Amino acid sequence: MSESRELWAVTVALPHEAAALRAHFRGGAQTRYRHLTVTEGRLGDREALLAVTGMGPERAGEAARFLFAQYPVTHLVSTGYCGGLQPGLVCGDAVLAERCAFAAEPQGGWLCDLPLLRRAEEALRLADIPTRLGTLLTSSKPVLKAAEKELLGARTGAAGVDMESAAILREAAGSGKKIASVTVRFIVDALQDELADTGPFLDENAGVKPLRLARELLRRPKLFQELPDLGRKAARARDGLTRFLGRFFGLGGAQNQS
Repeated sequence: MSESRELWAVTVALPHEAAALRAHFRGGAQTRYRHLTVTEGRLGDREALLAVTGMGPERAGEAARFLFAQYPVTHLVSTGYCGGLQPGLVCGDAVLAERCAFAAEPQGGWLCDLPLLRRAEEALRLADIPTRLGTLLTSSKPVLKAAEKELLGARTGAAGVDMESAAILREAAGSGKKIASVTVRFIVDALQDELADTGPFLDENAGVKPLRLARELLRRPKLFQELPDLGRKAARARDGLTRFLGRFFGLGGAQNQS
C-alpha cells in the first residue's frame, strides 16, 4: 500500500469484543503471532485490521509492537471493555480517553489524537451512549473489588481502568510511525460492582477451561449467579461498542463523521 493511503487498526483484547465488529467488518487474510490474531479486511471503504491482542498489558504490548512493525498503520482505534472508577458511570456507558496511563504511573501516559477524539465524541453522541471524558488507567492485574476501584479513582481522578490501553499507546508512540489514535472503552462493572475472579478458569482470550470451571463452581457456588450476571453486563457493553463503531466508521446506515 502507498504511504499516502490510510490503514486503520481496531484493537481489542478479547474475541467477545471483536464480535462487535462482526456486522461491519469484511475480513480476509488472517495472521497469528503468539497471543495476537490480526484479520485484514475492510470497514466500509476503508482498509482495516482487526487485532485481538489477548488480555493484559504484556500481551497487549507485545501484540501492538508486532502489529505496528508488520503493518503500515496510520490510524488506531483501541477499544473494548473497562471498569468504572467514578460515581455515575454505569454498565454500557463509554469512557472516552483524553489520556491513557499505567496505574502504577498515573501522572504519565499518552494523549489521544484530538481530531479523532472529537470524531469519537460525536459518534458516541449519535449512538446515544452516555460518555465520560477523562483518563483511562491500565492495570497489570484485574481490579475486582469496589473498594479497590474507589481507592484508585479517588487517588488518580481517572474515569476507568482496563488492562491493555496504555500498553498499546506506548507501542504506537514508540513505533517510529505517525499513528493517530483514539481509545474508547465501555463499562462492564460500575464503581460499586464486585467482579468474580474468573482467572482460575479462563484463558488469556477469556475462553473457558471446563474442568477448572467445574471445580470452581463446586468450590464457589455463588458463581452460578455471578457468571450469568457478568455475561449480561458484557453483552450490554458490547452492544454499545457495536453501535459506536457503526457511527464512527459511518456504517450500517450511520452517517460518516469524517
